[in-house]
Amino acid sequence: QASRRQAQEEQPERKAGAGREGSIPAGWAQAGWWVLFLSWPLGSALPGMLLILAAKAAQGWRRVWAWWGAPGARGPAQERREQQEPAAWPARLAPAWPARLAYVAVAGLVAAGLLSAVVVPRKDLATPLVWSAYAALMLGVTYVAARDLARLEWQRLLPRLWWALIGGGTVASLYMVGAYARAVYPHLLSSPLLSLPLLRIDGPFAGCNAMGTILAGVAGVGGAHLLDQPGRRRWLVAPFLLLVLGAEIVSFSRGGWIAFFLAVALLGMRQRRGGWILAAAAGAFALLVLSVPAVEARFLRIFNLADNQDRLDIWTTAWAMFAQRPLTGWGLGMFSVVSHRLALQMGLDPARTKILWSYAHNIYLNAAAETGVLGLASILLLTLLPLWGAWRLYRARAPHLWGLFPALAGMLVHQQVDIPVLGAGVGGGFWALAGMAVAFGLLAWPRTQGGAGKAIPWAATLAASVARNGILPEERSRLRPPSGPEKPRWRR
Repeated sequence: QASRRQAQEEQPERKAGAGREGSIPAGWAQAGWWVLFLSWPLGSALPGMLLILAAKAAQGWRRVWAWWGAPGARGPAQERREQQEPAAWPARLAPAWPARLAYVAVAGLVAAGLLSAVVVPRKDLATPLVWSAYAALMLGVTYVAARDLARLEWQRLLPRLWWALIGGGTVASLYMVGAYARAVYPHLLSSPLLSLPLLRIDGPFAGCNAMGTILAGVAGVGGAHLLDQPGRRRWLVAPFLLLVLGAEIVSFSRGGWIAFFLAVALLGMRQRRGGWILAAAAGAFALLVLSVPAVEARFLRIFNLADNQDRLDIWTTAWAMFAQRPLTGWGLGMFSVVSHRLALQMGLDPARTKILWSYAHNIYLNAAAETGVLGLASILLLTLLPLWGAWRLYRARAPHLWGLFPALAGMLVHQQVDIPVLGAGVGGGFWALAGMAVAFGLLAWPRTQGGAGKAIPWAATLAASVARNGILPEERSRLRPPSGPEKPRWRR
């Protein structure tokens, strides 16, 4: 009790000392996260990424300024306060190797891009160099920013960020459904209601295929957050998912449909009575498939190889590119240039196909064709490591975080037939969620105890109590570590 009183007396001084150092970069970073999750569902995460990048640049400048011994930057009193200030719990409890492995993967992808520039003609030399710098900024900033987010008061910040994500997803879904309704209104005046035309609707700031990926991620994270709400508020998940489903349907992105239903299925599997979530979404989609000929025809094209021959030709060309240069690849960003020439040599005509040949329509084949073995290994590590961390959060049903696995799994499935995550608009949000899965997912989270929605991670609760300078009496019952197997009790 005496140490607790002393800590409470020293708390204002600590807060005052901590507020001077890095308050502006921390404020920019939080604003960047807010803007990112507000704008990413609309189709562009670039404004939030620029704010986060500005925060990291300001933080780096202040560190350099302090390292050169600038007067007034860091005095002895400030250093003494920082030594007394307890470190945030993820920095203490999280292993360092996952983040370092992610940084190695980012460096490997950039190195593969620079290595591939050696074999590129001089007139196209700028393309791999620009793409390498872009990959370093986008991936490095999001992973480092997610690590810094884990050191903030994330238990208060994350729920607000998810509400921002839900708000952005709702606005984007209403925009797309409204745009489709405006487009087909003249058609409805002269035709039956169920004979709707196939009109692919773009999002506010992204195309229809990109919106298919974004809406799957919004459904995963936003649906999990709504399911964690107490009382009747958790029933908001039903209208929210139905609205997102409507936006997915009018995008007519077949990969987006599969990604959405995978995310919804994973949400339902983690609930005791979660089958109704998947049943409601599947029932609404089945009703549309059976009653609207345009949706039915688009859905049946998923299983028809003849209708997907263009994509099969692109995959064949990408594999041939990788087979010819497996070590260096053909250059980062050079797929559109090389694939046309190689496809003509193989007897294929890209001009007659219905889809773009500017990328391989598969994230792993695209990396293999452009950057070789090193780039393929890096992109595998950058996608599977976050998926592993998100699986641990999903299995433990970690509050505010277990929805990362449905979101990332659904979006990664879509990347097998399209790669919108390589652009800044979609990729900023995807790689931010991936960085959060790495930062949070490899901690020592216990399994769910006390039913759905009742799991409280022991390490996080302990750190929250220590951060308040003492363990509160009402929290002592929740600070018990996860119990192991009971030892047998022997009788006389």
